Amino acid sequence: MCVHLTPKGRRLRDEMIPDVKAMVYRSIADLTAAELDTFFKVINRIEQNLVAEGGERGRGSSGKAIFPGADGGYDRNCHCWRM
Repeated sequence: MCVHLTPKGRRLRDEMIPDVKAMVYRSIADLTAAELDTFFKVINRIEQNLVAEGGERGRGSSGKAIFPGADGGYDRNCHCWRM
Protein backbone atom coordinates (compact mmCIF):
# COMPACT_ATOMS: atom_id res chain seq x y z
CA MET A 1 0.00 0.00 0.00
CA CYS A 2 1.29 3.48 -0.78
CA VAL A 3 -0.14 6.57 0.88
CA HIS A 4 -0.15 9.68 -1.31
CA LEU A 5 -0.50 13.21 0.01
CA THR A 6 -2.52 15.96 -1.61
CA PRO A 7 -0.72 19.26 -2.29
CA LYS A 8 -2.24 20.61 0.95
CA GLY A 9 -1.01 17.53 2.81
CA ARG A 10 2.51 17.94 1.38
CA ARG A 11 2.59 21.58 2.52
CA LEU A 12 1.49 20.57 6.00
CA ARG A 13 4.09 17.78 6.08
CA ASP A 14 6.79 20.23 5.04
CA GLU A 15 5.73 22.62 7.80
CA MET A 16 5.73 19.86 10.42
CA ILE A 17 9.00 18.12 9.55
CA PRO A 18 11.35 20.51 11.41
CA ASP A 19 9.29 20.24 14.62
CA VAL A 20 8.97 16.47 14.34
CA LYS A 21 12.71 16.07 13.73
CA ALA A 22 13.46 18.26 16.76
CA MET A 23 11.09 16.18 18.89
CA VAL A 24 12.70 12.92 17.75
CA TYR A 25 16.21 14.23 18.41
CA ARG A 26 15.15 15.35 21.91
CA SER A 27 13.53 11.99 22.60
CA ILE A 28 16.72 10.04 21.83
CA ALA A 29 19.28 12.59 23.03
CA ASP A 30 20.39 10.60 26.06
CA LEU A 31 20.42 7.18 24.38
CA THR A 32 23.69 5.58 23.43
CA ALA A 33 24.39 4.27 19.95
CA ALA A 34 24.20 0.74 21.37
CA GLU A 35 20.75 1.44 22.86
CA LEU A 36 19.49 2.80 19.54
CA ASP A 37 20.91 -0.21 17.72
CA THR A 38 19.10 -2.52 20.15
CA PHE A 39 15.86 -0.57 19.71
CA PHE A 40 15.94 -0.90 15.93
CA LYS A 41 16.86 -4.58 16.12
CA VAL A 42 13.84 -5.19 18.37
CA ILE A 43 11.51 -3.18 16.10
CA ASN A 44 12.67 -5.14 13.07
CA ARG A 45 12.22 -8.42 14.97
CA ILE A 46 8.64 -7.37 15.76
CA GLU A 47 8.11 -6.70 12.04
CA GLN A 48 9.43 -10.18 11.23
CA ASN A 49 7.01 -11.69 13.76
CA LEU A 50 4.07 -9.82 12.21
CA VAL A 51 5.05 -10.98 8.74
CA ALA A 52 5.27 -14.54 10.04
CA GLU A 53 1.68 -14.13 11.28
CA GLY A 54 0.59 -13.32 7.73
CA GLY A 55 1.02 -9.55 7.62
CA GLU A 56 2.63 -7.65 4.79
CA ARG A 57 6.24 -6.64 5.13
CA GLY A 58 6.57 -2.87 5.45
CA ARG A 59 8.82 -2.44 2.46
CA GLY A 60 8.75 -0.20 -0.54
CA SER A 61 9.48 -1.09 -4.13
CA SER A 62 13.19 -0.93 -3.33
CA GLY A 63 12.81 -3.68 -0.72
CA LYS A 64 13.98 -1.42 2.10
CA ALA A 65 12.46 -1.74 5.56
CA ILE A 66 10.32 1.02 7.06
CA PHE A 67 12.30 1.40 10.24
CA PRO A 68 15.26 3.82 10.17
CA GLY A 69 17.60 1.29 11.71
CA ALA A 70 16.90 -0.91 8.72
CA ASP A 71 17.40 1.77 6.05
CA GLY A 72 14.16 3.77 5.99
CA GLY A 73 10.89 3.42 4.09
CA TYR A 74 10.19 6.78 2.49
CA ASP A 75 9.94 6.21 -1.25
CA ARG A 76 11.41 9.26 -2.96
CA ASN A 77 10.10 8.07 -6.33
CA CYS A 78 6.46 8.46 -5.35
CA HIS A 79 7.06 10.87 -2.42
CA CYS A 80 5.23 8.57 -0.02
CA TRP A 81 5.77 6.22 2.88
CA ARG A 82 5.56 2.59 1.84
CA MET A 83 3.47 0.53 4.24
